[in-house]
Amino acid sequence: MTHKAAAQVFLELTPEYIVCPENAKILEKEIVKLVDREGFDPADVATYRKAFCRVADQLKLNEIREQKPLEEFSGEELSKLSTAEKDRLSTPLTKRLADFEFQQSRLKPEVTQEQQWARAEFEDADAAYSPANCRIVTDWLKSNGLALTPQNIRVAIIQVGEQLAPSEAYLNSLSADRYRKEVVEPEFRKQRASERKPESKLPFGIKSYADWLHSS
Repeated sequence: MTHKAAAQVFLELTPEYIVCPENAKILEKEIVKLVDREGFDPADVATYRKAFCRVADQLKLNEIREQKPLEEFSGEELSKLSTAEKDRLSTPLTKRLADFEFQQSRLKPEVTQEQQWARAEFEDADAAYSPANCRIVTDWLKSNGLALTPQNIRVAIIQVGEQLAPSEAYLNSLSADRYRKEVVEPEFRKQRASERKPESKLPFGIKSYADWLHSS
């Protein structure tokens, strides 16, 4: 083993050691003493370890927290391991991790207040609360500089109503003729959406924002 290889192994075995000029100067000085005065091999990892132990109190070191055994890890802690570390888990620990991941997959995602607002407004407008519809409404709000509030969502749904897919509940309530018009005839949907639009062409929040902007 060369002295460079010994130094590399030392670094791998000593994670608390910080590689920096100050530490290198102190450690190298101690290694030279061991080699010249006590006959230690400069290419032996034991030489680096011996020098480190003698001057550790003079070095800048990382704080190493004691790692508890993997056997004591909870399922959540096991899930945070790297892929390589998970591949090396014992069978009991792999089962513990699998049980945790299965339980997590069964948990219902937490519904935010904004999602509750949006769902209610979509349902009131007979529009489907779907990713595609939400994206259309969100894009409209962003393009108009509006915050995500119930009233703004309501106005956005009105403004882009002709682009939104109707809800399943609404479609099921339609007669065959009405269903054909709603689904097949875009002009009918466009007309129906326009009937919902408020008299003011300014969405909620735009006028007050413009007034504030020009008065500042």
